Amino acid sequence: IGLYKNSASVVICVEFARLLRAVFAGESND
Repeated sequence: IGLYKNSASVVICVEFARLLRAVFAGESND
């Protein structure tokens, strides 16, 4: 369970980083 929980946290971090990168890319592109 601990490993699964850690994996879930990693996924959330990756998704957040992707969203943040998309926002910066959008501002830079604009």
